[in-house]
Amino acid sequence: MGWKELKIKETEVNPNDFPIYIFHLGKNYRAQEFFGAHEVGKEEFVFRVWAPHASSVRVVGDFNGWDKTRNYMNNIGYGVWETEISDLKNYTSYKYAIEGGDGNVVLKSDPYAHHFETAPSNASKIYFDNYKW
Repeated sequence: MGWKELKIKETEVNPNDFPIYIFHLGKNYRAQEFFGAHEVGKEEFVFRVWAPHASSVRVVGDFNGWDKTRNYMNNIGYGVWETEISDLKNYTSYKYAIEGGDGNVVLKSDPYAHHFETAPSNASKIYFDNYKW
């Protein structure tokens, strides 16, 4: 078989692989650009959180009435969970509903959030700045 007959299988590169890899090495010095809530479109956000021992994770907040049965996140590997949610406004409050192996669900603030409620409340808030420098 000559080189012309060889068919090279194209593999799709997952853009999440590298930030997750260096995160686990403890060398992702820009983890805040990967984890948390990030605008990916007009009023559309991607949420990512590291919850390695969770059996499921959901995003709850003002936008869904804090309903723990909606907005499930997908386990994209290595304990990282991700989902996209649309129609979110600036300053929308949210938390992660993390279910452990025992079935117990706890609400946790986003450690990579850009904004938070004023204490003693502790929900994370969507925040984006449209100012063009």
